[in-house]
Amino acid sequence: MNRKRAIYVSSLMVTIAGFVGDRLFMGTPETADAASIPTASEPNPNATNASSANPSPQDAGDPVLEWLDQLPERQAARDIFSLSGKFLIYRQQQEAAKETEKQKESSTADLLAAFSVEHELQSTLVGPNGCLASVDGTVMRIGEQRGDFQLVRVDARLAEFRHLPSGEAITLFIKLPTP
Repeated sequence: MNRKRAIYVSSLMVTIAGFVGDRLFMGTPETADAASIPTASEPNPNATNASSANPSPQDAGDPVLEWLDQLPERQAARDIFSLSGKFLIYRQQQEAAKETEKQKESSTADLLAAFSVEHELQSTLVGPNGCLASVDGTVMRIGEQRGDFQLVRVDARLAEFRHLPSGEAITLFIKLPTP
């Protein structure tokens, strides 16, 4: 017997055992006659009347009915297609967070632009002993800081700085003389 057939036979045996166990321990399900189902014209004797103050003996010990009695009365039905108050608050918080992020990005962009305008890269030196950049007459090595900006890369005609709080990079270029 191959593996596929063994799996098929074992699942069939488990199904049969479940069916036999259900019939032995649970019994057979009750069936309903069409004559026993009340129609709209005849009242149901087992149904409780909402206006009656005395619950039927069947309903007396039902914990669900006790729980339902504790619920407050609904004044008006809620429109299921309208947005809930919690969702509206959540959406307002998300929009406020996006606006704050935009303000941070614009302030960071302003800082980067101000840094490139205020500082001038005058010369660079790329050698076997390290890289140097002359910014505003001050010689800087990679890793040194100027305010919130750290020098991270020096190339033949450029120096790259990284804004430490935001992680954004700005590149300063050597201004070539115009003829």
